[in-house]
Amino acid sequence: MSKHIGSLMCITAILFSMVGIAYSASTPQFSTLQQPRFSFNAENFTAVNAADGAQLSFITTRLIVSPGTYVKTSSGILSTYNLSLISFSIQGVPIPASNSSIVEATGAFGIAVNGQINNSIEFVNSSGAPKPVILRTGGQSKTLSSWLWSGGNFVNLTYLGGGYVKPDTWSQYNSTIIQTRISSSGMHVLVSMNKQILNSTTVPPTTTTKAAVPSTTLPQTTTPYTTIENTNSYVYISIIAIETIIIIALVLSRARRKPAVGIAS
Repeated sequence: MSKHIGSLMCITAILFSMVGIAYSASTPQFSTLQQPRFSFNAENFTAVNAADGAQLSFITTRLIVSPGTYVKTSSGILSTYNLSLISFSIQGVPIPASNSSIVEATGAFGIAVNGQINNSIEFVNSSGAPKPVILRTGGQSKTLSSWLWSGGNFVNLTYLGGGYVKPDTWSQYNSTIIQTRISSSGMHVLVSMNKQILNSTTVPPTTTTKAAVPSTTLPQTTTPYTTIENTNSYVYISIIAIETIIIIALVLSRARRKPAVGIAS
C-alpha cells in the first residue's frame, strides 16, 4: 500500500512540474528595461540636386551639402533626393556603457534621406566614394557632444530601438562647433559631458607686452592768428613809410628845379 502511495505522490509532483513549465512558457516575459524611443519634435527639409548641393538650417544648426554629393542606396546612386534634419525627444535612452565622462543623454537629432533614417544610406560622390556632409552649430554648451545611434526603426515619425555605435567627432572654432564626418543618414544622441572637451583650433591670446613703437606722424603746429595780424601790421607800416619817403623826395626835387623870383631894378 505504501508503495502505491509513494508512486502516486511522485506522479503528482511530475504533473505539477509540467503544468508549471507550460504556464511559464505561455506567460509573456516582461523586462524591466524600457525600449529606447525617439519622439518627433520638429524638422526642416529641402530637395537636393547633387550638382548644386544645398544648405539646411534648423534654429542654430546648419547642415551643409557641398556640390557633387550624391546618396548611395540599395537601389543605386541618386542625384536628387529629399534631405531632412529632425529634432527628437528621448525616452529610455541610457548613456553609453562604461563612460564616466557622460552625465546624461539630453535629446537627439536625425538626418533622414527620402524619409528614412538608416545608416545604410550613404553620402558619396559620383563614383560612389564617401563624401561626408558638414554639420555646424553655435550657441551650444562646450560640454555638449553626441554619439551615433543605429539599429532602430523609423516609422510614423517615431524611432524605436537601436543602440550606440561610436562617439561623433566635433571640432570647435570659437563659438561654432563643426562635425565634418557625417557619411550617412542616421540618428545622433546628444549627451552632456561632466567636463569641457578642449577641441579648439583657435589661437589663445598672448599676454606678451609689446614695446611702444614711436609715432611717424609729424606733430601739427597751429600758427596763432595774432602772429599773422602782427606780421600784416608790419607790412602796412613799411609800405606807408616808403610812400612817405617817396613823396618827400619828390617835393624836394621840384623845389630845387624852380627858378628864384626877384624885383628888377
